[in-house]
This record gives sequence, structure tokens and C-alpha cells, in this order.
Amino acid sequence: MRGLGGKWAVHDFRLEAGLATGSVEVPDDSPLMDGHFPGHPLLPGVAQAGLVRWICEMAMGGPVRVSSIRHMKFLRQVPPGTVLRFEVDVGQEPAQEPGQERGRAAWEFFDDDGRVSKGELTFASGKLRVR
Repeated sequence: MRGLGGKWAVHDFRLEAGLATGSVEVPDDSPLMDGHFPGHPLLPGVAQAGLVRWICEMAMGGPVRVSSIRHMKFLRQVPPGTVLRFEVDVGQEPAQEPGQERGRAAWEFFDDDGRVSKGELTFASGKLRVR
């Protein structure tokens, strides 16, 4: 997974009517958890936003750039080895400039005990077409 370090892999990725679903296991070897926190590693919130960006890239079929994070809420800690299930609703927003389309993604991550985090971000892409 570009930019996240470690051995990330998405399983059971599906995209139907703009809703991306699947799961990803948080690897034990991710450098994102170095120092976050010593003796009790946790997946940082910025890494969860990075996962959403990566899922958007899979849905869009190319690179996207996060423009803003409208809101994020973390409900529980995510240690290494956790399998996160995701639901990411990927959609379009009106273009502000020709050729620079804007998208938005509302997401929820779940583990075996329920919802872990949720939020919404916007992103830019040269060509925006949800597959």
C-alpha cells in the first residue's frame, strides 16, 4: 500500500454503486506504529485517513490527492494484527475548476467488536469517474 509501509493487503474488495467494501489486516511490521506508542503500538488516525485515500484510489482507478478531512471520529484503538472491515462511500462533488474534479469519501472502519472509526474527506483527481 503506497505510503503506509509494511505489508498491507486488501481482501474481498468490492465496488458497487460507489460503495467500496472489503477488509485489511493491520500489519505488525508497519513503521507507522513506531513510537505510537512505545510498548503499546496503535494505528494512528493519519494512517486510517491514508487507508481511505488508498481505497479511493482503488475505486477511482488512479491516484487521488486528499484536499480536506471534513471530520474524523475514533471510537476505539486499533492494535497491530487487527482485521479492519471497511465501507467507503465514494462520490463526486461539483468541479471548482475544469479538469480538476473533486470527490468525497465517507467511511466507517469496523473490527470484530463493532465500529472503530468514521469520517469524511474530500479529494482531487485529474479524471474522476467512480468505477
